[in-house]
Amino acid sequence: MSRKRPDGFSKKARALFLEHFARTGRVQASADVACVHRITVWQTRKDDPEFAALYDDAAARYCDILEAEAHRRAVEGVEEPVFHQGAECGYVRKYSDRLLELQLKGRLPERYRDRVSADVKVEGGVLVVGAPQSEADFEGAFGSLVSPRADVGDGKDGAE
Repeated sequence: MSRKRPDGFSKKARALFLEHFARTGRVQASADVACVHRITVWQTRKDDPEFAALYDDAAARYCDILEAEAHRRAVEGVEEPVFHQGAECGYVRKYSDRLLELQLKGRLPERYRDRVSADVKVEGGVLVVGAPQSEADFEGAFGSLVSPRADVGDGKDGAE
């Protein structure tokens, strides 16, 4: 839980918050480091355009850190230990195909985006609409296109 600073959200506290936020991307943890409440951070961001710009810059720097780590895991790989009979005997480099896929989709969406298509063929002309409350409503909605069937019943559940 945050301790309240006697000087409010001072320039020093703002700098502490922004530096920590740029490294972690975590508002609550960064507010704790600066000894302010997270609501103070949100309110200051709303009221102070200069702080809002610095906040956005810190958020962008954190996103750069995330992208660099995703790139490292996808392209450079991560060494993981290999064990044989309980003893470590070497390493194997593992790569993340999923992170590589996400990076390609983000950087080249026109080439790697998910493509969804649906071929729909409707036969028999089924139209689903909300049930009209009366025959007059039905006629008003559909005119002479169709007429209600007399052999269906009165429209009440269980009635024929």
